[in-house]
Amino acid sequence: IGQGNQNPTAQEVADLTGMSIRTVFRQIDDMEGLYRGLTERLEADVLPIINAPFKSSTDEGRMSEFRDRRARVFEFIMPFRVAAEAKAVGSEQLMRVHETLILREQRYLDAALPAHALADKSCYEALLAIHSFAFWKRLRVEQKASARTAKKTVAFCSELLIEKAANSKDR
Repeated sequence: IGQGNQNPTAQEVADLTGMSIRTVFRQIDDMEGLYRGLTERLEADVLPIINAPFKSSTDEGRMSEFRDRRARVFEFIMPFRVAAEAKAVGSEQLMRVHETLILREQRYLDAALPAHALADKSCYEALLAIHSFAFWKRLRVEQKASARTAKKTVAFCSELLIEKAANSKDR
């Protein structure tokens, strides 16, 4: 999946890992099991990035750190997440993983946002949308933006919304 094959066969997994096809089937009962194992491995790689405490004590600094981390993580997980989302429709396990990821993304954003942006419902919903994987994927895949351009686009939208929420609060 990390090499661009969104739907690997058991034989392709065997070839890539150097295992026999029989060993692959013994180790992984089904392809859903492969995705489950992959999810666990990805979480082990990305959770330390996401869970690291913010270094900045300012709202702007925390949001900048948040966006930097989110961009790094989204770039790393994109091929895996796109493949898992395609399979999630017919899989209770993958749908639960997807729902957990959405809630986790929301919690991380909540921790970084200034209070006035959290308090403004419309602003908050828009910030959730632009900091979502779906928005990142749209920029990177459908609009063919570079990672740098996608990151700048998210920052631009985020800063405008947070500023608008701050100005609304003052009125």
